[in-house]
Amino acid sequence: MTKIESFSLLSVYDIEKYETREFEAGDYKWRLVIYPNVHCQNKEKRNHISVYLAMVDTSSLPVNWEFNAIFTIFLYNQILDNYLCVRVNGTNGRRFNNAKSIWGFPKFISKKILGDESSGYIINDNIVLGAEVFVLKTPRVIESVNLFHPASQYPQKREWKIHEFSKLKADILFSEIFTIGDINW
Repeated sequence: MTKIESFSLLSVYDIEKYETREFEAGDYKWRLVIYPNVHCQNKEKRNHISVYLAMVDTSSLPVNWEFNAIFTIFLYNQILDNYLCVRVNGTNGRRFNNAKSIWGFPKFISKKILGDESSGYIINDNIVLGAEVFVLKTPRVIESVNLFHPASQYPQKREWKIHEFSKLKADILFSEIFTIGDINW
């Protein structure tokens, strides 16, 4: 958990992002990244606070590293002594890799609700945030097949487009059957 004191100063001084100290979960190092004033990608002013889970120091990981993580980011309600919890949907969580090592919620909580002390999320200009991270350690399997027709010196190519790949729930997918030479693949 991280307590941010004088939270309003992030807006007063137009701080684009605030990064918490790092923590460890699932043998990896993480931190929360809070965007109190702008959307993290397009830097557009927002009426919401954005909160993301980011990996720390990915340079020490092997080439083509990849894994899924299920995570929850929570905001402590200091009056009710409970938490506002926002978690990723699905049983596979989010895929972290070289290309995408940060995931989160661009509309974590509205500034209006957060700024209202009667909501309990900000008391004496202090907020408390945290995260729970479960790393799914399933091996990544990539199969590559080169298809050569015996009568040709050039390989035959077949393209397979998978729409909305990140939303798939199946562990195994099969392409349509195609024929090269006299063989069905």
